[in-house]
Amino acid sequence: FPGIEGYLIRNNDSGRDLITFYKSDFNDWIYIGTFYVDNLMEKVNRLRQYTIYLSLGLIITGVFISWVISKRLYHPLRKLIQDIKSRKGIDIKSGDTELTILSKAFDSLIQQSDILEKSAESIKEGYLLALLEGKAEMTVDRGLAEDFFPYETFLCAVILVDNYKAFMKNYSAEQRKYIKMLIIKVSEELLGSPFRCTGIAYEKHKIVLVVNLSIIPETLPEILERAFIKLQAEMSKVLDYTISIGIGNCVTGAQNVGESLDHALEALKLKILTGYGSIHFWCKPDESS
Repeated sequence: FPGIEGYLIRNNDSGRDLITFYKSDFNDWIYIGTFYVDNLMEKVNRLRQYTIYLSLGLIITGVFISWVISKRLYHPLRKLIQDIKSRKGIDIKSGDTELTILSKAFDSLIQQSDILEKSAESIKEGYLLALLEGKAEMTVDRGLAEDFFPYETFLCAVILVDNYKAFMKNYSAEQRKYIKMLIIKVSEELLGSPFRCTGIAYEKHKIVLVVNLSIIPETLPEILERAFIKLQAEMSKVLDYTISIGIGNCVTGAQNVGESLDHALEALKLKILTGYGSIHFWCKPDESS
């Protein structure tokens, strides 16, 4: 043999033989193996065929599964598209693709949601103004009124940005609007935990908070004062002006909210004596009639 290991092919009458040899380092024996080349090639060809058939089977199975899944997903989608097309209010053209139709439908839903949100906010503001003017019973049904304020006891607080003329001069109308919204939001968060509290911009330069109480705690003045001191501290971080607050007395019934508002406005006038950044009560809440 030409080496210690290798192979050769021998032709004979019955075909070709593959002869392999290997010399062991352990005992110097030479191992020889003889194989029919045609049998080996037949096994290779058979394995290749099996691989091809298996690959085709997997491809066909995958295509079938994908078709089934797509049909399950597409049928509800097609029905949704048909429902959207049958509804009015969505501008759908004959050449629009399904994705375009869905996009327009979602845009329409977002617009409707915004409209509903603005409508709800308008109803809320309208009800608050009616409350402050003593006309709530004439403008809102009882069920809606109970959703806003479920309790019978109310009080009003009026917030005013001090030196308002300078405030108007240094801030644009849009900026003033956002500052008032911020004051209302912070106030509602500070008072919304123990009570129901809703605020509204009132008469251009005032902010009125309507507080709804289930009970009148003995420490109500202290609770309110702590909350409004914290409000002043929070607003001082973003506003160059101080705020003063007047707090009205507690009243029973939505029809008397305007009375608490009047008292809060009167209490706010006391800042002439004490200066900017002050908090004034009209009277002790438990002294209200």
